[in-house]
Amino acid sequence: MSGVGMRWLVSCDAAKTPSGAEVLCMNAFPESEDGDPAQDLDRMNASLAEWAARSAADSSALIDRFEELGYAVRGKSEDEIAEILRQPPTGHRRT
Repeated sequence: MSGVGMRWLVSCDAAKTPSGAEVLCMNAFPESEDGDPAQDLDRMNASLAEWAARSAADSSALIDRFEELGYAVRGKSEDEIAEILRQPPTGHRRT
């Protein structure tokens, strides 16, 4: 095995099964060349924020949950939600 490590991320794309269940696909996410875990975490968080923003665009329940966690996302665009989710919550947690 080479010295290159791999991380796995949930893809921003989802597929529906014949039963209608949503299945998330996995994509390889290579470690940064310098092996800096903080940089890897930043990239992973950015990717997850984009995925969550796309999911929230179709889910009022997910918007409610983000609001409960202190993220002011209600009424925001998908791009605005992604940017908000890249930062720590600014509101008070209600759960």
